[in-house]
Amino acid sequence: MALDVLESQISVEKEVRADRPRREDKMALLKNVEKRIWDIEGFAVTILHADGRDMRSDRTGIPMYDFARMAKNSITVSTWKEQRFLPKYPGFDVDVLDGFDNAVPGNTLLATVRDSYADD
Repeated sequence: MALDVLESQISVEKEVRADRPRREDKMALLKNVEKRIWDIEGFAVTILHADGRDMRSDRTGIPMYDFARMAKNSITVSTWKEQRFLPKYPGFDVDVLDGFDNAVPGNTLLATVRDSYADD
């Protein structure tokens, strides 16, 4: 009898776990997504509305940036946006910032952006 109760409790627990979102399905705060991009890519970004307006950093419901490795230094900011940012965040725009907190043009290499953060 006790075994039946234990088995039913385990079954219920498995059902509850199945209903929980998987880690990669979780939504995040905007500021956490920006920090994750910094941690992976090595440069700061500002995520914007599609029309260029700034977004509040406490906005929720943003998918987490899920790349594990930084993009190659030899690609441009525009290529990074097209290949990594826009497919994951449709309806948003992003400014890539250099070490002086300035938005960089799309033809800038990621190596140049990352080097701007180096200490002199």
